[in-house]
Parts: sequence; structure tokens; C-alpha cells
Amino acid sequence: MIILLIPDIHLKHKRAQRIIDAAGADINLFLGDIFDDFGDDVRQNVEAAIWFKEKLNDKRNIIIQSNHNFGHQYPKNPYGPCSGWTKEKSDAINKILTKEDWQKTRWHYVAQGYLFTHAGLLSKFLNPKIKTLEDIDKFLTEQGKEADICAATGQSFWFYRAGFCRGGGYAASGGILWCDFNKEWSPIAGIKQIFGHTEIRTPEISKNGDIAIDCRMNYYLTLKDGVPTIHNYADL
Repeated sequence: MIILLIPDIHLKHKRAQRIIDAAGADINLFLGDIFDDFGDDVRQNVEAAIWFKEKLNDKRNIIIQSNHNFGHQYPKNPYGPCSGWTKEKSDAINKILTKEDWQKTRWHYVAQGYLFTHAGLLSKFLNPKIKTLEDIDKFLTEQGKEADICAATGQSFWFYRAGFCRGGGYAASGGILWCDFNKEWSPIAGIKQIFGHTEIRTPEISKNGDIAIDCRMNYYLTLKDGVPTIHNYADL
């Protein structure tokens, strides 16, 4: 089975679609952040929402929750809206995406020996007894149920809290929607992760085997039998 990983899109959905068409993968895994970009407008976000709705309703696609998507899904949660968010954009997006559409996103995904989240997971959030990828999968699944309730009721939860370096006022480090790769993230021994969120020029691979790949859609990744291959969009 081949998994195609699409990093943070930020309105570059036409580029994402070209990658999807070229890859012909069994599963298309999106790291989120479909919306918002520098100098964008409502029309661009509406076009992205129409495209995104189609992806949400295709069973070949897995969409990971992210900070920018979260802000539009939960605009009334005080921990939701982030940079680039406006009420006009959010209202327009939510005229297209229903509650049922949004509920098709996931907080995390595990496949082929990797943990996929939007921003990466820090060990500080784990009980010391949690050692394996299977343990982490179970832990995040259970935590995700609580996160769903907190998000919908306007409460805080560590998944979507930003750390101090990203402007968060209540957490020293960001959760899986906000962890900063350059200033906060560190590997978890024996656990391989793939994530985006922090913009970098080219993908970075840790000695642990982790991959950070938010490069403004200039790179994407395929995974087959647990072996990742990084591709340059310019080669399409």
C-alpha cells in the first residue's frame, strides 16, 4: 500500500490536486491547514472549502486536524482562531462545510510504523509508562475524545494549546496542533513521527527517523512498506 502525504496546503489546493493525480496512491493523507495564507481573501478560501469538502467525503483521504482548520471549525472557542483568521472567511467556509464534514478529520493517524500529527508530539505529554507506537495510538485516541468535547464547549485542551514561542499564554510548549519544530520539538526515542506546521525551506529528517515537511507545498512524501520517499514538486 502506498500512502501519499500532503503537507500544509494553505490555499495551494490546485498544487495538491496535481500531486494527488500524479501519485495515484492508495491513501491520501493530509496534514491539514487547508485555509489561510498571507494576503488571501474570502474568495480564495471559499474555493479551497469547495475542494476540501470533496476530499473529506472521499474514503481514500485521511485529514489530520490542524491549527488553522481548527480555528475555522471552532470559531467560538477562544483557543481556535489563529493568525490569518477572519470572521468573514470563517463564515464563508462554514456555509460550505457542515458539522458532519468537519467531524471527518482526525487528531492523529498511525500507519507503516509512523505517527502522523499536524505539528508533532512531545514526550512531556506522555505518561512514562507509554513506550510504544501502539501505546501512543491508544493514548491519543482516548485523549481525542476529550479534545472533541472541550473543543465543542469552548474549553482548553493540550492538543490545541500553543506554547509561549507561538504566542500561547498558558502552556510552555505546544500540543499536537501547535508544537514548534525549531523551538520546542524533540524526538521521542523509538517513535518515528511525520508532521508539518513549522515552515522550513526543505524537509528535515532526524537521526531518530522523524520527518518535518512543511515547505510551502514544494515537497511531498510517499510511504511504501514503511519506507518514506521525499519528492520535489518541481520534478512533476
